[in-house]
Amino acid sequence: MWSKNYRICFHVILFIFLLVPKNLKSQLKDPDNKADYIIIYSNQFIETLQPFIQWRGDQDLLVMPIGIDQIYTEFPDSSTKPQSIREFISFALQFWQDPKPQYVLLVGDTEYIPSYRMESSIENEDSIAIDELYTINLYESDTKSDVALGRLPVSNTDQLANIIKKTMLFEEGFISDNWMNNFIFLADSNDNPKYPGCFENSVKNFINNNLTEYFYPVRIDINEVSPFYGTRQDLFNALNSGALFFSYYGHGDPIVWSRYHYFTINDIDSLVESNKFFILSAAACSQNFDNPNQVTIVEKLLFFPNGGAVSTIASSGINSLGTGEVFLRYFYDQVFENHQQSIGKTILKVKQFINQISKDLPLDHQYRRFTLLGDPCLKIPFHLFINIEMEDHKFDYQFSLHQNYPNPFNRSTIISYQLKKDSFVLLKIYDLKGKLIYVLVNQWQDAGKYKLKFIPNNISSGVYLYQITADNFQLTRKFIYIK
Repeated sequence: MWSKNYRICFHVILFIFLLVPKNLKSQLKDPDNKADYIIIYSNQFIETLQPFIQWRGDQDLLVMPIGIDQIYTEFPDSSTKPQSIREFISFALQFWQDPKPQYVLLVGDTEYIPSYRMESSIENEDSIAIDELYTINLYESDTKSDVALGRLPVSNTDQLANIIKKTMLFEEGFISDNWMNNFIFLADSNDNPKYPGCFENSVKNFINNNLTEYFYPVRIDINEVSPFYGTRQDLFNALNSGALFFSYYGHGDPIVWSRYHYFTINDIDSLVESNKFFILSAAACSQNFDNPNQVTIVEKLLFFPNGGAVSTIASSGINSLGTGEVFLRYFYDQVFENHQQSIGKTILKVKQFINQISKDLPLDHQYRRFTLLGDPCLKIPFHLFINIEMEDHKFDYQFSLHQNYPNPFNRSTIISYQLKKDSFVLLKIYDLKGKLIYVLVNQWQDAGKYKLKFIPNNISSGVYLYQITADNFQLTRKFIYIK
């Protein structure tokens, strides 16, 4: 009797199981799912992620954290783990309800969450890891990206906690100051006679044609004969003084920039912990973040506590200066024009535009290699130093003193400032001991923008301070004079 009842129960359970639709057996394949922001994490990071998930959720984003093992379990038919991840993201884009995913964040280095690796078509490169391929919808025939994606390439919870803290401080504006108007450019020295001065020219062209007037360039060239030559210490001083953007145009590998070893992974330890975070972009050098056995420059800058980078944009493999120069030009044009747009959507729009004008780029194309390490939802806090009137996008300047340009300099430099109302203005230059060297302005001035050319006379090379006092506003900056 017992065995008969057992058989009846078994067949009833089996019959019910077979009647249940497959998409109801799988949480991720439930078509009623919806999310603005998918966070794919390795299981050991979920506790550290909780404040970040809550923070983004409080911004009216529907956040769905998903363990990587759940994806492998519910999308098991793929030949590889990366293919399972891509199939899941494609399924969510295609079949979930609105809001469909706008952002995807991978939390973990490639030991925990692999990148999408494929054979490379470039000579001397066997294969290439391209996270962007996760965002190409398998249910559509084109090869354009459909969602903004970023990665936090962490291997432990301390690294993750540092990045989360910096991201929240940066976006919430707890670290605002006039240093955020600075844009640091580092140009490599190129000895190839076919392309003399190519990196310096790339920086020059960007400053002249693309850099908005709301930012002031701090230009440092590695070439000793350049009028903008600066030492390694000059670069460290500039980074420690603070800048919103730091862009490198030059050769490099994951741990060394320039054949002169101008900036190495060990140099990051000498940076000051100052809560001054920058967004790093690299035009030509390779930053192979996908090697879990090696920490790269871009990763260590992300992990650096209370300083360094809040996000980085660099190629995951071989990349030419021409490709990098064009990509960064498009990227920063978008950044300067769309102040409320997240960094992930900025990159997504650039890649979609390039793909459109180039008619479906190859999957391993150099543009696709540019990878965002950081939160794709990150918004740059332009409101801290630019008052944006959202209706007409005009800009109302406040009191401000900008970084001189060029800096360092050896002949002359331009000092710029803004006054929001008529004021009595004092603009003075001091040495580092506080001795007054020059009085450049000592008069009433109308509200507006001002630029003046400073030509040193009878002073020695070194670091000097310039200070503005207007109404109740006072600010001091540094410049470097080289005879």
